[in-house]
Amino acid sequence: MPKEDTTRPADEESLLTVREFAKALRMGESTVRGLIREGHIKPVHLGRLIRIQQSVLDEILKRQETQA
Repeated sequence: MPKEDTTRPADEESLLTVREFAKALRMGESTVRGLIREGHIKPVHLGRLIRIQQSVLDEILKRQETQA
């Protein structure tokens, strides 16, 4: 049986859960949800699901590097 192709097209961006996003930034999920509520993080809503684009995380990490 052939393996299923799981590669993504270049224009399709990864979406992270609130938990994944919080873990990557070493903060609590409730903090991330608060930042979303306050408009500091723009989420993607998929029905009732909340996802955050990988590029948002990358931008935050890049800003932290330049401030350090």
